[in-house]
Amino acid sequence: MPDAPSILTPPTYGKGLLFGDVEQPKQGIFEENVAQQLGVGTLLVFNDGRKYRYNKNGAVALTKNLMNSGAAVIGELEAETQTVIGANVAVGDIEVLCLVTTGTALAENALVGGTVYVESSTAIGDDYPIVASRLDPSDDTQLTLRLRYPIRTAWSATTVLTIKKSPFWDTVVFPTTAENVAVGVNKIAVTANYFYWGQTGGACAIVTDNGDTTVKGEPVGAPGSAGAAGEVGVVANDGTDQVWGTAMHGIAGDGVGLVWLTLD
Repeated sequence: MPDAPSILTPPTYGKGLLFGDVEQPKQGIFEENVAQQLGVGTLLVFNDGRKYRYNKNGAVALTKNLMNSGAAVIGELEAETQTVIGANVAVGDIEVLCLVTTGTALAENALVGGTVYVESSTAIGDDYPIVASRLDPSDDTQLTLRLRYPIRTAWSATTVLTIKKSPFWDTVVFPTTAENVAVGVNKIAVTANYFYWGQTGGACAIVTDNGDTTVKGEPVGAPGSAGAAGEVGVVANDGTDQVWGTAMHGIAGDGVGLVWLTLD
């Protein structure tokens, strides 16, 4: 087994919570940028109730005023039994080597802001934020993670892990069949792979799904039967659709309504 790097250096972008009115952060809410300016997932709060999260767009350009979501899950990072590798992870470790399914394709630090959690073993239920990641270039079954907090319970050869990317990294237009959580509405058109702010709270204009009519004061979100990706609609009453907020101005399909977002 090749040696893991002794230190993975976390990115040094600003992170955490930003309060308005600043009036604008380093990258304005109506700006996109090819270079990362802040930690992905950073929350910006204005005093009128509007909230935004800092995102990295995926490989497809975004049309404005649509809801976005985290990327589809990476199957090679789910329910991974650690075998021999897991037995080497001890209490207090901050950098760990994980065994994953071959075929995983991850750029360095692609998992920053994500989460690794234990599905089974004595450490069941433990979860850890990821601050740096690197896949071994010569063996794509070996993934090194640097964690925000030290290991609390040792892993064993039977430890089963699932590793999830940050939902704010490589975002996509919210699909007609949900694959991840809603992360916010982009207020400008966004170039593929650029960084941008997505609105997650407060009054927000968003396109209404074709065939739906939203009603003032009622919950809205991922439509019970979506006609188009990223558009808001009437949610099913059976709890199967994600609620994004409450309609402030109801409107028929293909129009633009106003929603009080409650993602944050």
